[in-house]
Amino acid sequence: MKYDAVVVGAGPAGASAAYWLGEAGKRVLVLEKERLPRYKPCGGGIPTAVLDRFPFDFSPVVEREIGRVRFRFRDGRDVVADLPGRPVAMVMRDRFDYHILHHARAEVRDGSPVVALRQDGDSVEVETASGETFRGRYLIGADGANSRVARWVGL
Repeated sequence: MKYDAVVVGAGPAGASAAYWLGEAGKRVLVLEKERLPRYKPCGGGIPTAVLDRFPFDFSPVVEREIGRVRFRFRDGRDVVADLPGRPVAMVMRDRFDYHILHHARAEVRDGSPVVALRQDGDSVEVETASGETFRGRYLIGADGANSRVARWVGL
């Protein structure tokens, strides 16, 4: 078996999983359907306490830190709220996700949408749109809110 884990999706969850598994000495493959770095619509707020869990610097990708948010409703009302505790780091997802992956000890294949999964004993085989197949002991579905991996495994 070539990989300990195959991660489908290179967003914050997939990139973080790849980073920490790599730090633990595991052989990790990340498959991302888009070419990286890629734009991703997102509010971009990350609690600074989350960033502190990583042993590398996020300042190159933090646009600014905020301690207050404003919500504007369709009827024109605004609600302003102070955020308790530490500030929230504002990031652009293309830079943020790629920054984590850059530090991960993982093989990353972008432009590789997954089209099929096959369970085989104690491993899983993943097939990409190009016809390549990869085998791993574990599969991490980090492919977003409309996860194909989750559907394929019955979640």
